[in-house]
Formats: sequence, structure tokens, C-alpha cells
Amino acid sequence: MLSLTVLCILLLNIPSCLNLVLSSASCGIDNSPITHVYDGITRIETYPWLGILWYPHGSERYTVAVVLVTRQIALGAATEIDELPKDDFRAQARVVIGRNCSGESIGVRDYSFHPDYRRGSYSTLAMIQLETDYLRMPLRPICPPPTHFANQTFYAMILSENCAQSTVRIHKMKYVSPEDCKIFYRRSGLDLDTMWPMHTACGQSVTGGHCVWRSGAILVVKIDRRWRLLGFGIYGPGCQAPARFLDYSMYHDWVRRSVDLIGRPAVTKIAPNHLILRRTTSNLQRFGDCDREEMKYEIFTDNINLINSGRLVYNLSIVSAFEYTCILFKATSGEDPAG
Repeated sequence: MLSLTVLCILLLNIPSCLNLVLSSASCGIDNSPITHVYDGITRIETYPWLGILWYPHGSERYTVAVVLVTRQIALGAATEIDELPKDDFRAQARVVIGRNCSGESIGVRDYSFHPDYRRGSYSTLAMIQLETDYLRMPLRPICPPPTHFANQTFYAMILSENCAQSTVRIHKMKYVSPEDCKIFYRRSGLDLDTMWPMHTACGQSVTGGHCVWRSGAILVVKIDRRWRLLGFGIYGPGCQAPARFLDYSMYHDWVRRSVDLIGRPAVTKIAPNHLILRRTTSNLQRFGDCDREEMKYEIFTDNINLINSGRLVYNLSIVSAFEYTCILFKATSGEDPAG
């Protein structure tokens, strides 16, 4: 006997005005009254692309540092997003951009991990799609990485661990070669392959000191009054120690392609008898298994008795007006539950 189970999650229709066009007239312009950049403490309000995702869960309030790269897309550390409890996450999580977490917040429509995540590295990006369809507040993302630059000064911006504070620390940075970076982490006993980004840039603070930086520190350069994103930091040593950053120039095309693919179906083959179909008119293209928050309704089950052995081709069409995020197709045999 063959049993086919299909699970589907129903969502209310959401207007698909995507607000994805990045205005070249506003990206990367800070709110500082001066053009010179100083090392030290400043405020998040000066750099309106810096932000915090916060998620209340029971008595806890989890926070993840993010950076706004288009009006609707923020980036965060994949490991930190993945480790958050997923109890009504999309409904409860909020993102505050350009302010501390007491400021006006934006809802989370969906999130997606870079394909590198878990395959070769835990140090990669999560893309967070914001609910901006009816948002009135102005948003100013950071500009994409430059095609080339030479001899410009670059900086690291690190948010406070306390999201109620507006504190941002700025470090003037100097380049560290990949070889010297590897040597430091090998000597420190921190040279875990899975913690190295697939594409790494290293730098250390000019002023030195001993510190540990949270995930989400950003490596930036200011060119012609505009700040551009060079790298996204992972948790680990900072200040005088070489800090590791994802080389954002190697990830920017993934962000751009993902935005272009919003709303297109995505199929993941978990096993020969186990497929995952994802699609909505408004969400990022996602791959992988349905998470617990998505698996709410079973919409179809069929049982078939086969008299003869052989290959079975089963065609299924779903015709309905509902919007879904994730459908699980799974065929199991009565004799072999695994397939």
C-alpha cells in the first residue's frame, strides 16, 4: 500500500508591492554633521542602516544585529537567526532600523539562509524580508560594495550588546592577509573549518586593545560621502586581534538574485519520496524543509493499493485561490515507512 501525504500552510493574501528599488540618491548617506570619521563611540541614529532584530520569547528577549541593504531586505548572521526559537517567529519578531530597540519597529515577512549554511560553513548570512508595504517611515540602506577601491580608509561598526542603548563603536581598521589571519586562529585554537566563512576578509583595529565582537559587526568604506558595505562580521576576537568578516562582494549577487526571484516556486528534494515546494507572491525564494511554524494544515491524503510491483507515476494538481509558504509531498510504503 502506498500513502501520499501533502501538508500545506494557508496565509492571508498580502499585497505584493515589494518596494525593492534602491534609490541611488539616498543609500549610504549618514546623518553626521561632519565629514571626518573618528574612532570611538557614536550613536546608531547617525548610521540609519544599522539595526536590531528582537524577538520576545517567554521571559527572554533575543536580539540579532542586522544591516539594511535595500528598503525591504536586512542581513543578519545565519547562526543567530537559526538558533532563535521559532514559536510564531514571523508574527512576533520585530526589526528596528537606525534606532535602538525602543524605536519604531518593522515586522518580519520571511527569512532565508544563504546556500552555504550548514553545507560548508556556519558563518554565513540570513536574509530578512521586512514588512514595508504600508510603512511610512523613511529607510536609508547602506550602498553595495564598490567595484574597486584603493588606499581608502575602512572601518568596523559594532552595535552594543544592549539593544536599549544607541551605542555604536567605530574602529579604524587595517588589512590582515588571509595567511596571517589563519596563523592567528590556528595558534589560538579557534581554527574550526565550519566557522570560517566561505569567502573571508580579515582586519584588525588600528588602536588595538582586547575585545570580542558580536556577530553583525560591519566592515565599511566611505567613498564620495557614501558608505559602502565591504564585510559582515562573525562572532569572535576583535580589536587588536584579526577579526573575520564575510567578504560581502561575494554575497551581494546572491542578495540581488534572491530579490529578483521573490514569488517564484522553489523545490527541494529531501529524498526520492520527499519533496518540499515553497512559494508565495511576496516572500523570498526559500529552500529546505518546512519549519515547525509553517506546518499547520494537512490538506490531502490518498491511499493506493498496488497489486503488482513496479514503478508508480502519481500526478497531483492543486487548484485553489489560497496563498501558501510551504507544501510537503511525501510518499510512504506500508511495508517500508522510509520510502
